[in-house]
Amino acid sequence: MAQALRDEVGRAIILDISAGMVRQARRKGLTAVRGKVEALPFADGCFSRIIVVDAFHHFRNQSRAVQEVMRVLSSHGCLVIQEPNVKRWVVKAVALGERLLVMQSRFKGPEELADLFEKKGGRVIASQEEGHYLWLIIERRRDG
Repeated sequence: MAQALRDEVGRAIILDISAGMVRQARRKGLTAVRGKVEALPFADGCFSRIIVVDAFHHFRNQSRAVQEVMRVLSSHGCLVIQEPNVKRWVVKAVALGERLLVMQSRFKGPEELADLFEKKGGRVIASQEEGHYLWLIIERRRDG
């Protein structure tokens, strides 16, 4: 996805906890940083756009991850989250499978996900359920 977006946005930075994924991205000529979303290695407000695709349910400490993402998002920035929609039976089956495999995934419904971001200074400006996915567009609250 970062490769496809690079032409549209200029520079894209990938963050991944996996050294293998970071190496793979770098081999493709992308800028990649190894790290955890719960402790982002970036300055406050340094990103105008952040996209999280099919990953939020894997974050170990989701509350801390939201706090960190909101910290590095600029005051006029935009965050896009795409997550499997746990309201769909297929996603419920995947969630059950991941639980049985002890993957520690935690899927959230649209309202619960939106509420988590709003408690950490975000404001959901758009939400859409499409197929098996949920999309949220979030900005920093001007008062937060």
